Amino acid sequence: MRRYINGLVVLAGICLTGCRTPEMVQTVLVVNEPPVQQASIVSVQATGPTTADLLVKVTGTPTTSNWQLNGQTGTAQSLVISAEASLPVGPFTLIPYRVSGLVAGQEALFRLNFQFGTQETITALRKYTHRPVAANTPVWTRLAHVPTDVGDLTGYPVNPGKRGESELANITRYVNEQTLESWTYNRSADAWFIDKAALAGQLLPRKGLLQFNLYFHGVDRYFFYGMGYFVNELAPNRYFYDRYLFSLFPAGASIVLPPYQGEDGEVAFFTTVDEVYFLTHNGSPAMRSINADFPQSVRAPLPEPPGTLATFTLNELGYVINQRPGQPVRLWQYNPSTNTWQRRADFPGTPRSRGTGFSVGNRAYFGLGTDSDQQGLRDIWQYDPATDRWQYVTDYPGQGNRFLAVMSANKRAYLGWGYEAQSTSTVAVRQVACTDWWEFIP
Repeated sequence: MRRYINGLVVLAGICLTGCRTPEMVQTVLVVNEPPVQQASIVSVQATGPTTADLLVKVTGTPTTSNWQLNGQTGTAQSLVISAEASLPVGPFTLIPYRVSGLVAGQEALFRLNFQFGTQETITALRKYTHRPVAANTPVWTRLAHVPTDVGDLTGYPVNPGKRGESELANITRYVNEQTLESWTYNRSADAWFIDKAALAGQLLPRKGLLQFNLYFHGVDRYFFYGMGYFVNELAPNRYFYDRYLFSLFPAGASIVLPPYQGEDGEVAFFTTVDEVYFLTHNGSPAMRSINADFPQSVRAPLPEPPGTLATFTLNELGYVINQRPGQPVRLWQYNPSTNTWQRRADFPGTPRSRGTGFSVGNRAYFGLGTDSDQQGLRDIWQYDPATDRWQYVTDYPGQGNRFLAVMSANKRAYLGWGYEAQSTSTVAVRQVACTDWWEFIP
């Protein structure tokens, strides 16, 4: 159901008979359509003992009369904030700021006041704990924004090159009921390119399109895509799930038969070298797998009911982080060779929903998401399977905290896009589409 309040849209989820819906976020304010003037804090990143870079994104024509940025430390001391030259990027403008007066280990609060269209003034809030970069800590590098500001900024990145190559990432995303769109990121050029020859033009537009790679007999690379769900603007909260996957491989292409036999719903998946394993967010614990040469198998179910799920793979073992309201965030390890699950150390951080998981080398990382009050989180924790221990390692400096696109590569990961559950000076939470993209090197 959709209703308008002073130029904003309040979404409430309704499921019609015979359908399953992805998790709905209650009391979320999103921008009206068509786009109107709006502003967001994209990132805050430490540059020295008392300084940081802050990036503001402005949609529409930036002026100094309809928005204002200020910040203060935890002791209510005002921060010095100075603007640098603005950077036009497609339909929006990025404005860098230099912040000084920060205190190591102390939380700062930034307030971005702006006029939303012509009807409403919004104050977006961004909390930031200043942690100057030290030796042996993860390194974040801000990369190019994707130059678009419409459509669904989510997706599953895949590596279209050879196994282990880390230069390119391709993301196919939903734009509207008529269009899917593929974007390719080139690390050497630090630029996004729209791929008009990609598979997007061969598929009916849908959200949640899956993309992943498997290797036939551990050698030939197969690229799989498909599934997802269809939406209709006339029934915005009803979802029609597609069960078909397609595969591209060195000798040609094929539809994957039989089609996916699992339950309707939004899926989570992890891959080993030659197999993909599917579970359902907020569904039954059942799990199925599909091999690179297409056989489909019923696997041992997750040992508990699933909430929202985050996944990663380490040493050909699958891991699932189960995030259920009011329950500990549990980590489960799946061994394909024995078809068994083993409970591992619970996640010790703030309980959350829609956290993001990925692996780099022989360790995994999990964080982001939203807490029980729908407030966005940016902490990232490292999991070491050798010791079965978690430790906090860093905060994500970027904007998004839900539905991020994440790609593990050679000794690094790329993540970004997604949505920000953005705090405001009222009780409302804005859900804002994000276009930033980051490289993470542990």
